[in-house]
Amino acid sequence: MSIRVADHLGEQDWSTLQAMANTHRLGPLLHWRLSRELPELPIPQSLREACAQSFRAATMRSLMLQRELLQVHRILKTSGIPHVALKGAWLAFHAYPLPGLRPLRDLDILVPEAEVFRAFQVLQDSGFTRLKPYEGSLDACARHGKHLPPLRSPSGQVNIELHLKLYQPEENTEAGFDLSDEDGFWGRLIESDVAGHGIAYLPPTELLLHVIVHAVYDHQFSNGPLLISDLAYLLEKSPIDWPRFWMLARRGGHQSGVVLALRLLERYRTDVTIEWPYPEATVLDVEQSLLDGAAELMLRNFKARCDVNLGHEVSIHTGLMGKIAFVLGKIFPPRSKIALTYPVSEHSIWVYAWYPVRWWWLFGKRLPEFFVARRLGHLQAEMSQVAQLSAWLNKTA
Repeated sequence: MSIRVADHLGEQDWSTLQAMANTHRLGPLLHWRLSRELPELPIPQSLREACAQSFRAATMRSLMLQRELLQVHRILKTSGIPHVALKGAWLAFHAYPLPGLRPLRDLDILVPEAEVFRAFQVLQDSGFTRLKPYEGSLDACARHGKHLPPLRSPSGQVNIELHLKLYQPEENTEAGFDLSDEDGFWGRLIESDVAGHGIAYLPPTELLLHVIVHAVYDHQFSNGPLLISDLAYLLEKSPIDWPRFWMLARRGGHQSGVVLALRLLERYRTDVTIEWPYPEATVLDVEQSLLDGAAELMLRNFKARCDVNLGHEVSIHTGLMGKIAFVLGKIFPPRSKIALTYPVSEHSIWVYAWYPVRWWWLFGKRLPEFFVARRLGHLQAEMSQVAQLSAWLNKTA
């Protein structure tokens, strides 16, 4: 933001900016830049104070998260279960200048698929508890997703997600391929110190790919602009094996999304160096409108993403029969979908007893919320941007 732009912002503009910073957890980074690089920028004192307070709160939470990470590490290590901390933990504690600059919602821990149920039970035996909104069958979650339902730490302050995969199964273009299944994966992990303990993390090359796949394919950029600073600090901190990176991106069918994320990074951080594969494939030619749309998706309301995704799903089912089939699929989902949400096995006869519970939620809560959201002007625009993004991600290099 230049001084000239700041001079033309009114009170409502600053309020909107502060709300966006709160939504996307950008307060600590704003405080860092405002205090170190832009101290003379004419912004309201209330915004400066709010950003400073968010930095202090994020710093205190980062200390607590380190404590919780070490607790999980000790429990799993004692039980002989290999484990690796994912994404935000390494970024916050090792890539950013200070841990408080990269707020974390929860902790993601990957364990070998064969050990995931034992790891879940070991943590429960150590005082971690299931959460009421996430009572789905463990078996269904393991067979149809990449992680088990979250566990709440004994302190009641942090959620832990145990992952058995790094990719959502439906995203894989090569049958059965997951980044964690690569030969030698567990032997290539790196260790970094957290309060005197060596914590295992993904190597930088794999971490870079995982961060992008998570943001682009799992969330369609709705997890916000932190993606840009995540990528920039990661590249600044660690060397990347670029030939291997592009090989893994192609193997997982993620090259289109990776290209888009890195082109966005180049747009906003001209100081980064990216080694593009040559000769450049057609997929590398990203249209300006696609970059603009992806950038706007990073600033959307995170809570509204479900309404946008539902609207997009409705729009891609064309014709009367297509829409009828879509609606029936929502009303009568497969038993595995019920088991993912409710505490019942998809193979049990009792799974059918949970369909009325789903219908109560669907017609009493979900659809009314969606129809209210459809009246908002931004929904159609975001649906169009998601459609454009989906078309791009379906391209092949």
